[in-house]
Amino acid sequence: PSHSGLLEQWSPWTGSFLFWSPWTGSSTIWWPWTGSLTIWSPWTGSLTIWSPWTGSLTIWSSWTGSFSLWSLWTGSFSFWSHRTGSLTIWSLWTGSFSFWSPRTGSSSIWSP
Repeated sequence: PSHSGLLEQWSPWTGSFLFWSPWTGSSTIWWPWTGSLTIWSPWTGSLTIWSPWTGSLTIWSSWTGSFSLWSLWTGSFSFWSHRTGSLTIWSLWTGSFSFWSPRTGSSSIWSP
């Protein structure tokens, strides 16, 4: 433990580092083998995963049950809603929006 109140722990089994902040209540795990970061925030109820290998940022919200995915490789942003079951994808490269709804069975694509 550090003097700042931040809890730091290293696991020899996984090689991972755990950081816990008493101020925010958030837990951060860094995986040196994959280079990925996992962050859990109890205040927002969100789980965030950053992977440098895939260039992706994944966010799951326990409050809304939704998933968000940002991919640097494809330049796309995807959003899935647990409540509606809908999937929305925006592509940075093409500027297009794709939307699919399981309730109506409809899908639409808008491209500039």
